Amino acid sequence: VGLRVRGKTTEGYPKLSYSLETRDESDNDKDVSLLGMPAESDWILYAPYAEKSLMQDALAFQWTRELGQYASRTRYVEVFLNTTGSSTIDYSSSYVGIYILEEKIKVDSSRVDINKIGPADNSGDPLTGGYIWKKDKVDPDEIPFTTQSGQSYIHVSPDDSDITPQQSAYLTSYINEFESTLYGPNFADPVNGYAKYIDVDSWVD
Repeated sequence: VGLRVRGKTTEGYPKLSYSLETRDESDNDKDVSLLGMPAESDWILYAPYAEKSLMQDALAFQWTRELGQYASRTRYVEVFLNTTGSSTIDYSSSYVGIYILEEKIKVDSSRVDINKIGPADNSGDPLTGGYIWKKDKVDPDEIPFTTQSGQSYIHVSPDDSDITPQQSAYLTSYINEFESTLYGPNFADPVNGYAKYIDVDSWVD
């Protein structure tokens, strides 16, 4: 596996979260089913350090799935982290606690089941989606895009290294139209109001 520290503010916590990537012998991504979850290569070892109940994330995801929407599947695990380079593990010194193994949010038929956009999808229906973007603190290697209301977002899929200018322009324009409609006088119109731009039931859930 490949392992790296994950998070922004949480990088300063005594208990760290990690991004985990399963790989083959040639160091390429390898889809693996972990603890009964659908096979994929990208995972998260979430450290619920600030959640003293250890269950806020897990419950939110569980309840979302029970509502019929996608949310990351989770499993509780105990983690031992070997940082010595030795092929044997000293379990007494390498124990780092209870973690939550989570699916990383990404385009996949068993995760976020939307069309995956490629570099040639710059016009027509392929240009319309699907996209994943987030609102978060910006890492040094991320380039946020800003909407007309001043909201900053980060491209996730396609990410900054893959998204084309046409795709970025389309997504920004779509969100701008949504914002204009949402803040406009006819926002509640069932045909041309905000409901034209979002899946209202999923947003309510």
